[in-house]
Amino acid sequence: MTRQWLINQIRGIKLETKLATSIIMSEGFIYQPKYDLLRSEFEKYRLDNEKWHQLVRFALSPEEEHRYMYERLLFLLQRHTSSYNSYFKLHTENATVLLPDRIAEISKLFSMYKEYFQIFKDIISRIHFEYPFKKYNDRLMLGKINWHDTLRKNTIGFPLKFELSKWYREFDIPENILLLLAAIWLNNDAKRLLRIDFVEALNHREKSMLNYVISKSHNIISFFPFQDVLLSATKFSSLIPMDKRILQLEQEAEHRVNRAPNRFTPYMRLIGWIRRYKRLNIKMVSRFTTNYPLETLENLDTIYEAWLFFEFIDYFSSEGYVSELQLSQEPNFFDFVIDDCKFRFFYEKRYLKGSEHAWAVESHPDFSIMENNRIIAVFDAKNYGELSSSGDATHKMLAYLTNLDCGFGGLFFPKKNTEEFKFPREFDNPVHHFNLLLGHYNMKPQGSSDAIKIKNETMKTIKSRLIQSVSQLQNSIPA
Repeated sequence: MTRQWLINQIRGIKLETKLATSIIMSEGFIYQPKYDLLRSEFEKYRLDNEKWHQLVRFALSPEEEHRYMYERLLFLLQRHTSSYNSYFKLHTENATVLLPDRIAEISKLFSMYKEYFQIFKDIISRIHFEYPFKKYNDRLMLGKINWHDTLRKNTIGFPLKFELSKWYREFDIPENILLLLAAIWLNNDAKRLLRIDFVEALNHREKSMLNYVISKSHNIISFFPFQDVLLSATKFSSLIPMDKRILQLEQEAEHRVNRAPNRFTPYMRLIGWIRRYKRLNIKMVSRFTTNYPLETLENLDTIYEAWLFFEFIDYFSSEGYVSELQLSQEPNFFDFVIDDCKFRFFYEKRYLKGSEHAWAVESHPDFSIMENNRIIAVFDAKNYGELSSSGDATHKMLAYLTNLDCGFGGLFFPKKNTEEFKFPREFDNPVHHFNLLLGHYNMKPQGSSDAIKIKNETMKTIKSRLIQSVSQLQNSIPA
């Protein structure tokens, strides 16, 4: 039996008994005699200090939401990183994981091959060639005879050799060399990945994708109809893609293609493909690059946090506000500007006790926003189920607001309805705290139109509250 068996059993119990999730999650549930096997297997396959209710919540949470969060995170990571030659670090309780993970990299290689093959088919069916005028001499009068040069070289008697010229096809041109060179790169990169002795062995799906790319690209290279192009491409194959000779080849090809873009559209797609392929971090995959398993609640919680961070990057970028993104060092952050106010949005920044920001204890919110070296907002992501209480999270957020002297805080939930709490209320008579705002915001990990609408409304609310926070701070400063 395996951990997956455990998960399947929990789902089966829910389906067959129709019991409330809260009942199945209770710690005493598996101590019923009929679940002795389930309890013993849980003890065998539980991860570290994993609790029964954590495994149940993981097993009964929608798989499509797990997949959406992870795939959306990878998509946004690719969209907003200026270079693919870097990784984003995810910190779980037990490990640091680099994204994109290995399966994502191999999947990108596989996807890039399929895109390349379509470009290859479009080009090979109407391949471009030069039609230069070639001069030569021969005994046979084939071609156009240059009588002036022929008679000048043969002054006595009838000529035995003739100076000739004719048109001929030349396929050995920069754009065709690049076409075949791309197949060689794909073949070499797939072979390298297949040869690596990974700490976590390649699974069947990964091997199948790599073998597919190797087989198909090998066929393209082996059966390419123009040997002069193959010889030229082979000369470049030992060079790294960023070698100045390959860059020069690209420039020459692009210049030639741009002279008649409508005629050479497939070649323009090829040039764009090559530039994107060179930005892939296939070369950075090492034996220590593993796949990130979404097999625990902690993994999902971490993914939820990272997904939200990149959704904020995406939202403020779409609004035209983001000016800088920092992922190569920690804490990660991005800068954005609204109404001439420059904000810095941090992911997992620690505020040490006794620093200029944390006066009583160390604080480590998931997200925090600073403006003019002042913390104006702190947020936590809580990947809670519908039945989970938000009381502890609310208390923790209020502690952040007090310790960090911040007036605006928020909690993000996948299931909770949006509501905001203002302190003081109209009928309150506060002693210590004034003008505090704590929001509970809905951020569903779904791609439905309803979830996307809620997400955008949440982002707009956050933006509006940030502007209000800055305004309150400015108005509170003595003239």
